[in-house]
Amino acid sequence: MRVGYVAMAAIAIMMAACVVPVLAEESDAADSLRMSDKYVLYAQFEKQAVDEWYYEWYYDNTLYFIDGSPEDQEMKRYIEDPYGVSITDDQRESVEAAPAGTLINVYELSTYYYDFDVQTVNYNDQEVPGVKIMDPYGSMSFFVKAGDTITLTIHDIEQSYVGSNVMSEIEASVYVDYQTHTIDPTFSHQYDVSTEMSVDFNNTYNAVYWEVSYDVSGISEPNGSATLYIAICAVITVLVLALLVYAGIKPKWAK
Repeated sequence: MRVGYVAMAAIAIMMAACVVPVLAEESDAADSLRMSDKYVLYAQFEKQAVDEWYYEWYYDNTLYFIDGSPEDQEMKRYIEDPYGVSITDDQRESVEAAPAGTLINVYELSTYYYDFDVQTVNYNDQEVPGVKIMDPYGSMSFFVKAGDTITLTIHDIEQSYVGSNVMSEIEASVYVDYQTHTIDPTFSHQYDVSTEMSVDFNNTYNAVYWEVSYDVSGISEPNGSATLYIAICAVITVLVLALLVYAGIKPKWAK
């Protein structure tokens, strides 16, 4: 009998563990997230001598570094650790002043990439196949249960740009009921069915990445992740059944 009480107590504790994250969704502290919608293609070039028939130009969606420079090493660290290393500029001015024969590492930012096609990288009058060294990363989405109201406030979007062609500030938006709603700064909506609400970001153009500071309430799963929530509850269900078997308590549906 004591084993049965222990099992039931354990069941209650585990069920509470599944519920507590739902109740603990409200938070006073703003969350932050870094993301990028860019593939990064890499190629190395040797700088050519400049004459009356040759001049240099640089693309706004491309980063230029002198091979082996501290800035180039920082770019390599960013590729390895995009969440922990920041890149806000390149070396195009130093590259332009560098002598002929200098090795130039070129990183092109692209919003698309196809494995079946060869994408080239350009540096002045040279063109070579690019090597994809980085994929887009980070996203913002939240799982909302039917009947719940999500409220999302965007406090700040800090962007990292390369080049001088800054078109406009990045905007956050969400698509609901066949309409696009700009989050400026708050979006609130009650969903009739359970859904995964995704936030889109516009005007990213030449941004290497951007960081979003936000607050959200009304989500029902830990960190807004439906997959994580379902996985947790599935594990708890298995443990509950195991305890029932161990305690010798048959479920009501057992014959």
